[in-house]
Amino acid sequence: MDRQGEQPFDKQPLPALDGHGRAVPDGSMLRAFLSICKDIASDDDILSAGLSCLDPSKLICPICHARTSLIYHGYYLRHLVGIKDGKPDDRRIKVIRLRCISCNTTHAVLPLIAIPYCAFSIRFIARLILDHTEGTFQSIEALCAHYKISVNTFFRLKHRYLSCIRLTFGITAGTKRAISFSRDIITFDATSLSCLLEGFFLATDTSFCQGHFP
Repeated sequence: MDRQGEQPFDKQPLPALDGHGRAVPDGSMLRAFLSICKDIASDDDILSAGLSCLDPSKLICPICHARTSLIYHGYYLRHLVGIKDGKPDDRRIKVIRLRCISCNTTHAVLPLIAIPYCAFSIRFIARLILDHTEGTFQSIEALCAHYKISVNTFFRLKHRYLSCIRLTFGITAGTKRAISFSRDIITFDATSLSCLLEGFFLATDTSFCQGHFP
């Protein structure tokens, strides 16, 4: 990447930290899609609900596939760049870690709006793409300056986002579909957003907009 074009959020993601500020590896990740938290829409509420609604007994170990074998195993902190009042919002979020008592592996449970191996939330990317497709800013440079990312980062996120839309709706999906889908991601409550993202996950075995695979 051209260092002269770097913006504050291009250097993300920063290392995950445990409760004592020590770096921890990503390890295996679980997606816990919300199914009982209704009428929740804001990112803050979704993150809080993801912690309070989490029930390890309902999750399956991705390694040995044992049921009811996952127990709490602490947490770590990671950065997540989201949207607040139309502007980028960099925060530290708590990611719960679980341990399987059957095979002794540990797993991170990623919040609904977070994307594996990506510093930006799904709603940040959707807002970015929506502003671009609707021409909210006079130029890509102005768009990137507002969201504090480089032009290179924008095109990388755009390519990843549109590729996932084509996987969902077909290779011919265009701008109108991108606008509609982006609005859904931004405005849906937690339950509707969860169903949308879970559907993609079950169909492709990856998270929407995931760009790195371990």
